[in-house]
Amino acid sequence: MRYQVGTLVLSIGLVAAVVEAASHKPLKIGSQRQLFIDDHVVESMEPRVYRHLNQPLKYRDNPVIRMDQDWEHKGGLSHGGDCGQIFYDPDRKLYRFYGLMVNWDWSQKWIFYAESKDGIHWVKPRLGQVEYLGYDTNFISLPFDKEATSNAVFRDPAAKTEDERFKMIYFQMRDGKRVMMPAYSRDGLHWKAYEVERPVANFWSDTNNNLLWDPDKKRYILYLRSFNKLSRWMTPEPVYPADARVRTASVATSVDFLNWDTQPTLRDAPDRFIAFHADEKDKVGDRDFYTLEVLPYEGAYVGFTSVYHTMFGTAPAAMDTGNAQSPWMERMDVQLLWSRDGERFQRVGDRRVFIPNGPPGSWDEHLVYSVHNGVVREDLGEVWIYYEGFRGHHWFYHRQEPQLGQIGLAILRLDGFVSVTGNGALTTRPLLLEGNRLKINATGVDKFVGPGYGNVRVEVLDAATGETLAGFGKEESDAFGGDEIGYTASWKGKSDLSALRGKAVRLRFHLDKAKLFSFWADQE
Repeated sequence: MRYQVGTLVLSIGLVAAVVEAASHKPLKIGSQRQLFIDDHVVESMEPRVYRHLNQPLKYRDNPVIRMDQDWEHKGGLSHGGDCGQIFYDPDRKLYRFYGLMVNWDWSQKWIFYAESKDGIHWVKPRLGQVEYLGYDTNFISLPFDKEATSNAVFRDPAAKTEDERFKMIYFQMRDGKRVMMPAYSRDGLHWKAYEVERPVANFWSDTNNNLLWDPDKKRYILYLRSFNKLSRWMTPEPVYPADARVRTASVATSVDFLNWDTQPTLRDAPDRFIAFHADEKDKVGDRDFYTLEVLPYEGAYVGFTSVYHTMFGTAPAAMDTGNAQSPWMERMDVQLLWSRDGERFQRVGDRRVFIPNGPPGSWDEHLVYSVHNGVVREDLGEVWIYYEGFRGHHWFYHRQEPQLGQIGLAILRLDGFVSVTGNGALTTRPLLLEGNRLKINATGVDKFVGPGYGNVRVEVLDAATGETLAGFGKEESDAFGGDEIGYTASWKGKSDLSALRGKAVRLRFHLDKAKLFSFWADQE
């Protein structure tokens, strides 16, 4: 059989050969760390090798940004997913936090600001912009928007002028309609609105909206909420009528920050703008996703979403009427996502909890939201993931519960989101190694047994033949059973891979209870 497209004629055999050749095209990895969250570099895994989701460790002295003043207890830091942003400002050599502050009855709203030299010890400088209950506060007031709700703030590395170094997307009432608009600032404290005719979005995304600059595609990315019918993706269920709506994240992009490529509506964003959505694998009652915080990471994007849990099998969270006597769980925790393009995300780790709720009576007992967008501390070999915790349910106001949001820190090993482990081998796709050393991030340490509980060995194969290269076999590989972020693989004490430069190879990692987080080629 033959297929004709224009003047190109291909036989089925030739099509298969083209597909086969494409699948074996060597992947250029440069010096970028290769993670195992997806199958991008993985060709095969033996049955007893599997992926493991690793939870970050909550900092021992949480919360790091506390609501510890009496007057602060008369309001609440954020709610409903307005968990804010933290980023490092290299000009001021400070970490900076922007959240949402509301008073008890939600009649007043401001931007809550804090800063830190080390990311752990935070101060709330008095800014002279807002007096609250007789106190000068650390609140930012926008002269053009007294609502100050659901603001996305970030430091723009591609700003055209220093006056526009900081950018914001903010909520505004315009012609009687809720819309999202752009603003800018020189110092991140005093803001001006851009004069634009067309809003960023023609609805109010009432949650934590988040901004990124994509240096590869030279564009801005905005993550915001849409509110779509679940029946778009699933067959209606008894507790989810055909018109039931669920929260999920959508994506907008812009090359100049003022003109955006999409106008998704709050209720029905077009499919091409949906970052991810609920499906049959999600438990009934766990199909609302409040936020999408995104961390650019090694050429890809790690996503964090807060999952709204209701009483299993009872009713969807989006149908909550605010009844104070509701039996629903009304809790949120954080799950992990992953994307190669920053637009379409996949759920990872078997949708297990990544950042859990705290124990009963703790400050983060009921609600956990991740803060945009995480800080990579290569100097410490860690990823710092900030999160907002609450004691008090989602519908705290209707329940007449006091609710106090504070910011905590969860610390993860560098590259440690997902590891591969077990007893067997993982083989990569054909790769081009451009360095002269192979580095791995792995541990064979068990907290009860100690070093050597597990180990990893590396075998190097010819990509074309699949044969082991002389001197790089499993038996020649020096077993690693320690715990290092960047261990140099070696074979009988030799680690130089210069002879393999530019040659297509496969790597086969032999695991025996060790955890392997990543690998990369390095030049020494």
